[in-house]
Amino acid sequence: MKNIWGDKVTPYNNPGLKMYGLVTMGYHVGGLITHLIEPRRNDFLEMMLHHIVAFYLFFGYYLSNIWRIGTVVAFLHDIADITANLTKSISETRY
Repeated sequence: MKNIWGDKVTPYNNPGLKMYGLVTMGYHVGGLITHLIEPRRNDFLEMMLHHIVAFYLFFGYYLSNIWRIGTVVAFLHDIADITANLTKSISETRY
């Protein structure tokens, strides 16, 4: 099997990458679904764009079989989620 650049690789060449990718993909798909169900806030469009881009990232590297690059980008994306959620939780408090 070849990846997008023509390098010969085996599918799912690292089980840890596969597990991390699938778990975080499930987290982001769940976030997309709950974002559509919850009442709309001021940042609805920005967060919708965030969830769609995250889903596109996971779906793209899963189909292209480029797990190494995709999981690094997903990890950086998850670091940004930490700061975004921290900022949102601070802004929602009354004190």
